[in-house]
Amino acid sequence: MKKISLLVAGMMMAASAGAATNATEKGDISQQPLEKIAPYPQAEKGMTRQVIYLPKQDHEEKLQS
Repeated sequence: MKKISLLVAGMMMAASAGAATNATEKGDISQQPLEKIAPYPQAEKGMTRQVIYLPKQDHEEKLQS
């Protein structure tokens, strides 16, 4: 059972990484549907979901804290 869970989790991570790469390669991610940019649950009634767009930086791996 654990092997199946790990396999499914790995496949989901690979698919989400591919989707993120495609969106950024196409240019302006703010033009992408919100579900592809921030695949989190929809906001509840009376609430709004916020997404912050950050400009692409050179060598982003060095910016992590």
